[in-house]
Amino acid sequence: MMFQPLIVPRDSEGYVKGFDISNVKIDDARAFFDRYGFVVFENVFTPEQCAATISYIWNVIESFVEKPIRHDENLWTSK
Repeated sequence: MMFQPLIVPRDSEGYVKGFDISNVKIDDARAFFDRYGFVVFENVFTPEQCAATISYIWNVIESFVEKPIRHDENLWTSK
């Protein structure tokens, strides 16, 4: 028998179904986890926390390439 990956439920935008942290039905989230092995919780971080994390990630990337690249997509490579 060949491995068949599970088809994970997606929302109307094509993202994996998430559970809003402020309105989560824990039994639904647990059932999702038991079936698929992971759960996506939405609205865990504030927009400011997300922006700070994205900036931090860019800082790390730019420290490796030793030049600012975050605002120039032409410089984004797999290296």
